[in-house]
Amino acid sequence: IQLSDGSILPIKNITQPVSLPAVDFGNAKLDSAFCDWGSKRDDITFVYEIDTGNKIKVSGEHKFFRLNYFEIEEVETRNIKEGDYLVHLNSFATPGELQKLPEIDVKRLVKISNEGSNFVKKEFEKLDLKRVDVCQDLSIEPRQLRRVLNQNYPVDNRVINQFVQIGVDNKVYNYVENVETYKHRDLYLPEYLDIQFAQILGYFVGDGCIQDKNIRFKDQRFDVISYYKDLCEDLFNINCNVARVKDKNCYELSVNSVAISELITTIWDDLFLLISKSPKEVIAAFVKGFADAEGYVSKERPRISLAQKDPQILNYIQMLLLRFGIRSRRDTAKNKEGNFIEILLFDGKDFNKFAKLIGVTAIDKRKVMEDWMDYCDNSKITRELIPINRSVLWELVNNCGLMPSRIMKSRPKSYQFVLRKNLEKIYSNLIGLNLPHELKKKVDFIGKLLNGDLRFERVKKVTTFENNEPLYDISVPIRENYIANGFVTHNSTYRVYLRRGKKGTRVAKMVDAPAMPEAEAIFQVTDEGIKDV
Repeated sequence: IQLSDGSILPIKNITQPVSLPAVDFGNAKLDSAFCDWGSKRDDITFVYEIDTGNKIKVSGEHKFFRLNYFEIEEVETRNIKEGDYLVHLNSFATPGELQKLPEIDVKRLVKISNEGSNFVKKEFEKLDLKRVDVCQDLSIEPRQLRRVLNQNYPVDNRVINQFVQIGVDNKVYNYVENVETYKHRDLYLPEYLDIQFAQILGYFVGDGCIQDKNIRFKDQRFDVISYYKDLCEDLFNINCNVARVKDKNCYELSVNSVAISELITTIWDDLFLLISKSPKEVIAAFVKGFADAEGYVSKERPRISLAQKDPQILNYIQMLLLRFGIRSRRDTAKNKEGNFIEILLFDGKDFNKFAKLIGVTAIDKRKVMEDWMDYCDNSKITRELIPINRSVLWELVNNCGLMPSRIMKSRPKSYQFVLRKNLEKIYSNLIGLNLPHELKKKVDFIGKLLNGDLRFERVKKVTTFENNEPLYDISVPIRENYIANGFVTHNSTYRVYLRRGKKGTRVAKMVDAPAMPEAEAIFQVTDEGIKDV
């Protein structure tokens, strides 16, 4: 679900009133709306999956919005057919802001000056502590402590904190200084989720693994793995290692740091929430990192594909790319192991936008992408189809008193719809005419389509599944719609609630309650009124 502040959340996580974007169908533009509650149902035994390039699973009663000639109508899922055009969000703009990251206790090496060593020893004497007694409360051995105090040996800065905890005066901090060794440099952890860290995280989501003491990446391209080695070293201020993987045609990058592993583990569950609330440039960096790990640039056509085993990750990527007005479609394929995985495909003008606004790092992929960008800029491949039937538009122009052949080129019947450029020409010829109300409504509708925030995607497939999971819905008063997986979806169905009133009367109440389970009918509406059954 898309929220107004940029957050993208699973619908089950919306447990309190929130602000979210919804469509004002009066002008086909996004407006600010308010969700006042959410609800849950556990009794839905079958669900429908609607595939328009985006995918969503819903109950048969759930409603969407369908383009029907010169109007947008509500339609229950069970009545949606392949070939219908459903309303989707075309783009979503929000400034976002850099997200604060949790603080992680970082190991740093320090050394104590000679003056400081004398100070610490005197403090131990005041506290009547011997070195053996002190080390019972410290994370170092007596032998190491002796070297720290007598030989200026480097030590973890947290040991100095432990000195203070057992009673040493905090003036001890005046006698320590940071130190770097051949094996150790002061680690830097970013305070905010910035562009560099976002790209590393995107690459990690696509092809990384994590252990207690390090994170690792694998890639066949040495130029890519080297780029991320430099990126990690520059961001974290540590030395990283790249090595060829034995018996495999790839390289492995190791980033050895307990603190970095802990930071990624800490934010992992909220990663896409943090990304979705970030500025566009951070989102672009994250998607670029993911594309570096999982992207394939076709040499046969202007297309980039992103593969992933987890379909939920692709849901997030599709929603994030609405910030750039980039759309994609879903497909499935078998990987090398013979398992089915899901793929995001970007073709034509959406490939062109992806190439210009996101891009990839690999030199060979980038070269292919740049060649296709030149092709797209100099061809008609970036044209946009608007799914209003040509014959219906021809009739409209004729009914408005104009010669359709002077505005619309004659086409074979195989040309079912028109291009945006053609529709703009039709609209510009009709908008200034003095027309009857019904014709003017149709012309105004065309204007809303051309200038609104919506797009229409063809239903490719409708599939039903047995269901054993809870379903959720949210209530959005007034606008009564919200954005889910890129679809503009209705927030409810209506039910009639009947109860007994005083003195034998009946009270009927219309309830906007999508999740209210079907109740047993105890009344019947007849020609004579409401009667018991």
